[in-house]
Amino acid sequence: MKKPWLLLIVLPFLFMGCATTGKDDFLKTDDPAWRARLDEKVDIDVDNVDLAALFCQTPAFADLDIMVLPRNGVAVANEDAAFDDPVEKLRVTLHQAGVTRREVLRQLAHDGSLRMRLAARTGQPMALIITAR
Repeated sequence: MKKPWLLLIVLPFLFMGCATTGKDDFLKTDDPAWRARLDEKVDIDVDNVDLAALFCQTPAFADLDIMVLPRNGVAVANEDAAFDDPVEKLRVTLHQAGVTRREVLRQLAHDGSLRMRLAARTGQPMALIITAR
């Protein structure tokens, strides 16, 4: 005998699990300093800028250690403006107030087809590594 009432009990929990999966794992870290920086709310107002300008000149990202690893494998630190394809061609327009850095980075990763991860570096602080997909 089928028990349809059981489905009514289990179904909401399945949807709740699907709704939270992924969002909380984006740039997940045990480092309290990075967690605080990523979860800090910022205001961003930029029009048609490249990633170098966004990460170097926007106050919301200026204090983060960000590296872009282009397809040719040469690391470019966020102090440099030389980004390689296809990241070099990516232009960003953002007008958001009161959003976390994590939310902005998640949107950039999605819209720009970028991979982002936090990585420890020998003898240096952790950095946000961005690569093209």
